[in-house]
Amino acid sequence: MSDAIAGKAGAAGKGTAGGRRKGRRGVGKADEAVQPGELDLGMLTELSGYLVRRAQLAIWQDFLRGFAGTGITPAQFSALVVIGANPGVIQTVLANALAIERSAMVPLIDHLEELGLAIRVPSASDRRSRALHLTATGTAVLRDLERLVREHEARVTAALTPAEHETLLALLRKMMGG
Repeated sequence: MSDAIAGKAGAAGKGTAGGRRKGRRGVGKADEAVQPGELDLGMLTELSGYLVRRAQLAIWQDFLRGFAGTGITPAQFSALVVIGANPGVIQTVLANALAIERSAMVPLIDHLEELGLAIRVPSASDRRSRALHLTATGTAVLRDLERLVREHEARVTAALTPAEHETLLALLRKMMGG
């Protein structure tokens, strides 16, 4: 914490019990019960990180509702999509591509194997590595999941025009550096 911030934070708590004023709790709207829609979020609504995170939470919740009963998480769906598009992809390459820790990728692939959706086979180019493939069941399930995710995508972008949706995707890709 910078000295300027630390100094202000320390000054805020001086002469008070735990940083609160003695006697009164405060004045004005801060003491009134504020409803969520009425709460002033200050500068948060101007911060891309805050807005992207809030949008991600709404998207995540809709995904979970839409995929309820499938037993598939967003990470597992992502893995199925990438394996389907890249048969024989090496497990560590998949982990890096999806920004999933290698230690988390192992149980994810274990689960897909238990469900009969994917298999690991020794890599033809590197015997130490495992190549991933969808099973026939995995390919069929992925087709069904793609339908669900398209419905999910339509729900979460319903407030956008098709052009706005494309712009949003382009801006997000740009923010990701790609």
